[in-house]
Amino acid sequence: MLRLSSYFVLFFFFGSCGRIYWDNTISSYASDYDYRYQTYKNIEHRKLNWSDFPGRIDPKSRAGAAIFWDICYTLDSMYIYSNPGEDSENWVHANINVFAGVGSLSWIDTLFKKSGQLINHEQRHYDIAKIYAAKFRKIIPSLPPFSRFNWVNRIDSAKAIVKKECMLLQTQYDSETEHGIQRAMQEKWDKKIDILLKK
Repeated sequence: MLRLSSYFVLFFFFGSCGRIYWDNTISSYASDYDYRYQTYKNIEHRKLNWSDFPGRIDPKSRAGAAIFWDICYTLDSMYIYSNPGEDSENWVHANINVFAGVGSLSWIDTLFKKSGQLINHEQRHYDIAKIYAAKFRKIIPSLPPFSRFNWVNRIDSAKAIVKKECMLLQTQYDSETEHGIQRAMQEKWDKKIDILLKK
């Protein structure tokens, strides 16, 4: 059995949301912002609405809207422990809360606020992020024990692998739907994403 030598709880003390956004339509926007100051919120319990897009419009973009998403995690609680026969507390057990986040730089052109087609396309970007957040959530318990000296890097490395897969699917989604313009293909992706969400 594990010997718990010390115990403490941290609420919302630590979290990680990458500073990388993903949307091909806004690549020219990258130099205009310091992404360290972008915040992400968890709205997995509901659908997107245009109030989730408070960012400044990109004047260089031809898109009607852009969503900034990420796979995020916060540390709900943790404890440091030692294994039997060890004198030092070298191991960490962390309770991690994982969610798909919507970034505060997400934006909408006011001319398109009544477009159900557009918000559905952006919703599906967020749904894809939710799919991979769920995958990351399942991976964490299967990771080997965390050393107290590198546990953050271990979690971030696992997240990076999942996020890379997510970004590939996001790219494919935008490419095949032409950013939501091709309605028939958009409907096919809607069905595909709905199936993946249920897995």
